[in-house]
Amino acid sequence: VTTPFATESLFEEALRSIRKAVELRPDRMLYHRDLAVLLAASGQPAPALEALDRYLETAPDDQPARQFRQGLVQMLSNGSDQR
Repeated sequence: VTTPFATESLFEEALRSIRKAVELRPDRMLYHRDLAVLLAASGQPAPALEALDRYLETAPDDQPARQFRQGLVQMLSNGSDQR
């Protein structure tokens, strides 16, 4: 049985891990994309947008990422940043 606390704990661990991966290997652009996804899921669209923009610098034709970016911009315009 997974409790909300356990789920939150696993999520925070995943966020810490991907941040560490970005720190250790900033050249791995997929890490930036993954960080953006986790930040957005945690209600932090502004830092998610920063991470995603970093990824899109090297993958400008990634249409799903571009659509994700549009969603983040919409979240920000609606004032959805919980940070």
